[in-house]
Amino acid sequence: MTVGTPTSKSQGRKSSRSDAAHASSRGLTVERKFTHTDVSPFDSVEYETRSSVITNPDGSIVFRMDQVEVPKTWSQLATDINSENVTKIQIQ
Repeated sequence: MTVGTPTSKSQGRKSSRSDAAHASSRGLTVERKFTHTDVSPFDSVEYETRSSVITNPDGSIVFRMDQVEVPKTWSQLATDINSENVTKIQIQ
């Protein structure tokens, strides 16, 4: 049944909240495309530990974080941006 479509029980009446709740309680099925049921997605990515240092043009350090674990395929710039943003979120 599509919500809002008249049926024999609800000939012509508008759908109610209970109709919408019932329709959504069945859930949404999403087909798995990029992962496998027997492998954790985190195990499929190779990680490495790096340091992240952001400096001013004069060489003074604005931000530094050691032992940051990031995917091995990330650039140093991606590491720096992610480290700084995660730290800002944790502080707020």
